[in-house]
Amino acid sequence: MIVFVKIVAEELHGAILSGFCCYVLIDVGMKPLPPSSACVTYLGMESIVLEWTRPYSDGDAPLLHYVLEKRDSGKSAWERLTELPPDVTECELDNMATNKVYYMRVRAANRFGLSDPRDLDQPIKIKGDKRGDSNIE
Repeated sequence: MIVFVKIVAEELHGAILSGFCCYVLIDVGMKPLPPSSACVTYLGMESIVLEWTRPYSDGDAPLLHYVLEKRDSGKSAWERLTELPPDVTECELDNMATNKVYYMRVRAANRFGLSDPRDLDQPIKIKGDKRGDSNIE
């Protein structure tokens, strides 16, 4: 949203009033809300597919991309995995280690910044069995 603001400065010198006036254009916006939902739609031997939905609000600026992040169980730092265009709401992540627990999240970005993260409801453990429908733990 763009706002026009009129700024007026006046100074009184005895009986004479002098002033200054200008107009300023301010671009008012904010970072987007987090994606509305995020879930695992496929859990394979060494890969997962994550899917998410667009945020309820883009912060009055077009989305630029999504950011996928993961955190290994027992660690505190999040690792940025990839950036995806704003029209993509699904991603397959390959080469995931078996018998390891991961926490996953997705963020939306516009020119005002990154949204808060949308975390998956539960951690993911790839069991490495050959069924392609491994359980999520």
